[in-house]
Amino acid sequence: MYYGQIARSLDISPRFAQALATKSYSTHGHRSLRTPSRKHRYAVEEVPAYLPKLWFDAHFGDFLDDMPTDQQPRERALRRAVSLQLAKLATGLAWHRCAETLGLTPKMAAKLLSSLAKRFEPVKLWPEFDRRVDQIADHLDITDERINYASRRRGLAEWRMPSGEWHLLTSGIPRLRRLHEQGDPDIGTALAWAGATQGEPLHSPVIRKAGLEIRDITFLSKEVSVLQRDDMRGARLRLRRRLDAYAAQLARACDHETDLKINIDDILSAADLSVKTPSPRAER
Repeated sequence: MYYGQIARSLDISPRFAQALATKSYSTHGHRSLRTPSRKHRYAVEEVPAYLPKLWFDAHFGDFLDDMPTDQQPRERALRRAVSLQLAKLATGLAWHRCAETLGLTPKMAAKLLSSLAKRFEPVKLWPEFDRRVDQIADHLDITDERINYASRRRGLAEWRMPSGEWHLLTSGIPRLRRLHEQGDPDIGTALAWAGATQGEPLHSPVIRKAGLEIRDITFLSKEVSVLQRDDMRGARLRLRRRLDAYAAQLARACDHETDLKINIDDILSAADLSVKTPSPRAER
């Protein structure tokens, strides 16, 4: 079919182009599809690579209610997809062209789009998906103090958490003796990076590098996955609060272009006071 060629024409209305885009999501030419849209105020650099949990819950909490449970994509995939669509709205480029800007790979974006198309098209969910993403885009447009997530990713691309700081973060918490004695600061590096950049910890530079070094990252990946869950309690919740406070300091240092020095004493005294410690995941 010629949906992609028609949609790339400059002589059609944005509404008609969007209809064609929905029609062509699963066709062979969807990866290069570009659709005209209104100009947005936010820039692609201000799009988080992994939609914050609060944003997702506010706009997509009930999105999958009418979809068969066995066909529903994981929340993680959907949050990644929303970010890619926000990037597309800002640039006019297809998902695979936006991927590298968000620190993802074109192959990952193309695979994600194909997977969602298989699930969404039978139940006609693409228009609703687009409508909800548009709501988030509208919110970004009217937000004056947006965050340059791309700048944070650049600032933390080579950063590693000092082993002494990881030792202090994991100290004094009952039932975390093994994690404390194992002493792998890459766990803290991945999670603090994710909190500061609003990315996925398993896609952090430190874990990607570890994978390229062909080292066993089973324990690392497992602990990172556990510590990013939303249903934690007890010891790991205390550690996660500390990591969230650490990430918030790290984010501020990136934004102000200052040295990436963290006040551990402030984190240890403040993060343990309340479960509701402000987190960089809850930005805006």
